[in-house]
Amino acid sequence: MPETFPSQLASLFGAVQAQVATVRAALGYPALNGPDGPGTGTIAVGAEYAPYQLSAPSITVVPTGESFQPAQKAGSYAVGQIPPKQLYSSWLHFTAFIWGDPDPNFGVTQDVLYDFDACLELRREFIEALVNPGGIPTIHLDGATWDQPNNERRSGRMYVLRFSVLSRINNEPYIYLPYATATTSGVSVATTFYAISGDGTSTEVEAAYIAPPP
Repeated sequence: MPETFPSQLASLFGAVQAQVATVRAALGYPALNGPDGPGTGTIAVGAEYAPYQLSAPSITVVPTGESFQPAQKAGSYAVGQIPPKQLYSSWLHFTAFIWGDPDPNFGVTQDVLYDFDACLELRREFIEALVNPGGIPTIHLDGATWDQPNNERRSGRMYVLRFSVLSRINNEPYIYLPYATATTSGVSVATTFYAISGDGTSTEVEAAYIAPPP
């Protein structure tokens, strides 16, 4: 089975989890706490993890449903001919429970709004990872709310983000081919350039190798 999003949520959220972990490490922020332990960087996926209310910072994603939409393949047809194939896609709906951590220096800096800002930063990292090139094809952000289950005993703040992901249904998923590198196999591209003078009397031919993007 091709390792692409339409059939593998593990592929989708695995890539999101990896990018969020990379960004947080680069910015010097603490790694996410997961159901497998503190600081593991894991994004929990599944409704069974929502009641855990993992210690902040953490992200739990819960699949909530699906809606469908038809689309007709482009092209025209004459009367009496078979219409173009009917294509179907769907929006997979999710809710992300994002816990922002409180000020680690609270009592010294007294930043009581730190955990709100931590939520918004986590939200930014999560959405950026969802739309990152090479990831999923299309997302729709369906809105968000702040949720504070308990005013007396809490650790951080919770931001609840609702989003949807576009998925193909009756087309085979794309197979993504990576560029070849010195250590991994993949695609390489070679081209030939032709430089022709303005009057067409001379042509210069040069071969060139197109390197993969950095």
